[in-house]
This record gives sequence, structure tokens and C-alpha cells, in this order.
Amino acid sequence: MLIFSDFSDTIAKPIIGDKFPPFELELGKLAGVDVSAQYEHFLYMRKAGTIEYEEIMQIWLKPLINRLTLKHIEQLVSTFSYNENFSMVVELLKNKLHTKSLEITITSGTLWQIIDRFLKGRAASEYLKRINVKFKIGATKILFNEEGKYDGQLFVTDKLTFAPTSLFPEKCLIIGDNAMENYGFGQKLLNVQNFNTKVINKRIEIYLNQPGLTGA
Repeated sequence: MLIFSDFSDTIAKPIIGDKFPPFELELGKLAGVDVSAQYEHFLYMRKAGTIEYEEIMQIWLKPLINRLTLKHIEQLVSTFSYNENFSMVVELLKNKLHTKSLEITITSGTLWQIIDRFLKGRAASEYLKRINVKFKIGATKILFNEEGKYDGQLFVTDKLTFAPTSLFPEKCLIIGDNAMENYGFGQKLLNVQNFNTKVINKRIEIYLNQPGLTGA
């Protein structure tokens, strides 16, 4: 079966508050660069969808060339906590599928390094080991030079990262947050931010009862 997941406000949540501020702006602050104008342009071009994913990401990242480091990313990740509702959804899925493990593809506009650092960090690793999930990270991966600074190169590891809802497989499930209720995923969405066991179980059953479903 095909299971996708968002990252922010889904697998990770803020230590303080109930919604993350834009990571782009937070990384700019940590690196000592004001990227607010570039971030606004990035949002506009992402909505327009007229250029490639890599070019879209380069808009806000350009001012951070030779400034952004993994240390800044680790500082950002230190403000994250793990969303235990994610584990609850995974357990519901495993029970319905009669399996002990799951493979989940994270499709997120969040940088690959942010997701990777969080999944391997203390805040999440204990929970994730317990629920036995194998992740594939679909996100923008940036490259660093010998000095450990972002060198301007990047690539997107999964084209679904910035894809519209219509490009996701017809038969799949998406674990996400409240904001994604407006994306058009409909019954495919398993919302962990506004967690409701009854709704999630019903949507899993709708998925499993689809004619011609394979890999479930």
C-alpha cells in the first residue's frame, strides 16, 4: 500500500505552541540573514507553479549561500518535539493492515536535512523505534562545501514534494495536519493534528475497500 506523510505539525510539532512558524524565516534568523522578501517571492512562485521545484527553492535559499550550516539546522530542530498522535495513527494502520511495520514516504517542503536530523534525534528516535516505521524522505536536499556551509546546490528527492493533490496516486493514504484538510485530499487524509480515532478508522476502511486495491 502507498502511505505518504507530511512532516511539520504532523510528525514533528513545536515544543511551545501548536503550529510552526515558517522554517525558511527561522533559518534566516539563525544564519543572520533577512530572507523575508525572498520568502514572499518563493510563496508567490510556488503558487504559480510556472518553474521547476529546484528553482522555486533556490529563491529563498539564495541569500543563505555560504552562510547556512548544519549547526543552524540542528538549532532549529532543537525546538521540535514529537507528535505522539502520529504514533497513534501508525498503530491504527498496522492493526487494520495486520502488519508489524510500515513504509511511509514523507513528502514535504521542509528541507531534507531538517527532517533527517529530527528523525535521528533524541526527540523522535525512541518513539519511531517503538512503532517500527521505515521512512523515505521526499524533500529538497541541499549540499554543503568543505567549510560546512550551504554551497548553492540542491536537488528534490521526490517530485511529489511540491505536487498538487491531483498528481498523488489515486489509491493512497496521506498522514497530515489541519491545513491539509483544504488541499483536496478528501477521504485519503488521516489528520493527526485534529486527531479523531473514529474518522481515521473510517478513512482507512474506505481505502482498504477500494476495488482493485493491491499491496494492502
